[in-house]
Amino acid sequence: MTAVDQDPDPDPALRLCLLGPLTVEVDGESVAVGGPRQMAVLARLMLTPDQMVTMGQLVESVWDGDEPAQPHIAIRSYVSNLRRAIEPNRRRHAADSCLASAPPGYRLAIAPHAVDWVRFENLVNQGRAELEAGRNGLSVTKIRTALELWKGDPCSG
Repeated sequence: MTAVDQDPDPDPALRLCLLGPLTVEVDGESVAVGGPRQMAVLARLMLTPDQMVTMGQLVESVWDGDEPAQPHIAIRSYVSNLRRAIEPNRRRHAADSCLASAPPGYRLAIAPHAVDWVRFENLVNQGRAELEAGRNGLSVTKIRTALELWKGDPCSG
């Protein structure tokens, strides 16, 4: 079985969605992730799950050139608030976090398929592979499942 044949289900403990309003579910419950700038930090990290995003990239994503005098302090505060929202049972200053910090920035340390757009892309690729293999029914199922992940305009709300 190839990677394209597999349909990993996101971790039910943490689901992150960009294909519609930015939403976060922890253990099946929707959690508030804060205001627009805090949501922008999370959205930027969600675009590249399990990859380092530099502080400069985060600042640019949040303020687009109109940043305050010390944007790094605000980013650290937003990340701290996001950790409390996303990891409610995490002890303060614990080393393990799904929002990992290391120079030069932060990384959303989760399985990429826990983010809806990654799962969407995987399902579309699987659907294409099924179609090329002549398995039209499986192809339709994969594509339908992918389309069900869309909940509206990306990052709306």
